[in-house]
Amino acid sequence: MALMDLVLELEGMNDEERMDVLLKYLQGKSYEYDLERFSYKGEDGTNIILELGRGNKEIIIASNYDSFENSPGANGNASGVSVLLDVYRRVLEYKKKGLLNNKTKFILFGKEEPNFAHPKGRIGSRAYIEKHASEVKKIVTVCNLSLCGEGEMIALWPVVQENSESRILEIARKVFEKIQIDFESTERMSRVTSSSESFFEEGIENSFCFMAIKKSDKDDIKHFSESVPAEIAFRNVLGLFSRSLKVRTPNLFMHYRNSEDKSSYLNEASLRMMSDAAFNFIVNLDRKLAPSPLELSP
Repeated sequence: MALMDLVLELEGMNDEERMDVLLKYLQGKSYEYDLERFSYKGEDGTNIILELGRGNKEIIIASNYDSFENSPGANGNASGVSVLLDVYRRVLEYKKKGLLNNKTKFILFGKEEPNFAHPKGRIGSRAYIEKHASEVKKIVTVCNLSLCGEGEMIALWPVVQENSESRILEIARKVFEKIQIDFESTERMSRVTSSSESFFEEGIENSFCFMAIKKSDKDDIKHFSESVPAEIAFRNVLGLFSRSLKVRTPNLFMHYRNSEDKSSYLNEASLRMMSDAAFNFIVNLDRKLAPSPLELSP
């Protein structure tokens, strides 16, 4: 099955319709899952949780299945959902061979996209953390899959003082190099929200977002995402007089959270790349955790 197939099916659906499609998909595959309904900050929603393995340490792979209001939501975030479920399939096969050493959770969050009442969004992930407060200390890393359908390389963020020298990040870098996937790490992206941020704020410093980006957009994305809106507006006014001062909007943000977030901009190769990156990261980390616990802090 092509990963684009699920993206096409979810594209243009509202959140309730998306959940129905996903539940039918999981049931059709005979995958075991839990529905965790929540009421948090005035919002009602549902997180879908799949779990493999067991142990005192947890690896979390996350994505959100809801879409921004009035957006088809192909890249944001049907692409991430499709990749997550493919990674689950691959880790399940890995487990059937008796190779999985640690508990690995795959979480599809609801109510993550921002809205008028909650401009930062991330309701589903924060509701999850509140409900599972006693388990948070067991989490080794969180890998959030977002905007996975348009690009030839990976952007990994946030890489900041708290985690820049961590063993987890080093494992990710070595994995990407080994499987020959180009990547760029950056600090926070002010124009993108990620479920991993909720866990980072809770003290899980090795919480990262994996995104696909175009190589031609690499430098523009880093500058654009780390600039405040006022700076961009000012420079674009100056750009009327000097093109060198204008901030170019990367392709990623031209389609982000608007009516142009369509599957026609996405491709199967990008989705496969993201699946390869996440799967290989998980299994390599799982192996490293098995013989002796890693020192996770920098």
